[in-house]
Amino acid sequence: DGVHPKASGRAKMAANWANALQPQLQANNVADQVVLVEPNGRWHLRIEGQADRTFWYGAPGDVPLFGDWDGDGLSTPGAWRPGAGGGFAYLTNALPANGTVGVAQFDFFFGIPGDQVFVGDWNGDNKDTLGINRGGRIFLTDTNGSGGGAVPTNYDFFFGVPGDRAFGGDADGNGRDGVFLYRESSGFVYYTNQTPTSGVAPTADTFFFGSSSDQFMAGDWNEDGVDSAGIYRSSNTTVYLSNTNASGGAPAPTDISYSWGSPGWLPVSGRWQ
Repeated sequence: DGVHPKASGRAKMAANWANALQPQLQANNVADQVVLVEPNGRWHLRIEGQADRTFWYGAPGDVPLFGDWDGDGLSTPGAWRPGAGGGFAYLTNALPANGTVGVAQFDFFFGIPGDQVFVGDWNGDNKDTLGINRGGRIFLTDTNGSGGGAVPTNYDFFFGVPGDRAFGGDADGNGRDGVFLYRESSGFVYYTNQTPTSGVAPTADTFFFGSSSDQFMAGDWNEDGVDSAGIYRSSNTTVYLSNTNASGGAPAPTDISYSWGSPGWLPVSGRWQ
């Protein structure tokens, strides 16, 4: 057939490896999911048709975080604890079936009390790290530290106004997260695809999703490689997700909605299956 025997053997070996890896690749091809956290630190993972998978992580007053801290393709819990000396982060690579998560693999200082903390992959290394929003000034780090020390700020820029809430998300599908801003007073979303080291980040576009007092999150709900908007409406305990980042201030459509949770629970998002 004109194919060298060694080349044919290598092709068959490559095909065998591809077939062997296919179940793993399919398992990793999972959309982001919404996770709800009670104020007391009890986490809920939704499994349709079954009881929630629950565990405890953090303490009352902690800000729940959810991210892929080690680059294995799966999100695991974190907590940010404001205190007199600053903001202390505890991040774990464990996701237990039930019960309590053990010792955090990463523990470090980042931010100060009053900051709003959020999660994203700012440099495209497939590992999530933290960002903080300080009244419209954004600080991002590429480092998850350990040993209790402070981590460096790699990006320091302005985006949004006081009162906006910031969230990491990849709105253009380039493999690096930019920043979504949710203006809770109006339900308007602003996002940038850039994370400059200084100056002002340009607004890529704006759209409307949700209403006042909704709790925003961003995620890739349909596995298209692009993050879009989601909200948890505590007043009627309903999750609303959109697969489209609308433009020009237009409303984004609701593509998925379901009832879940209880009033006062906090939403985070990521890939845990």
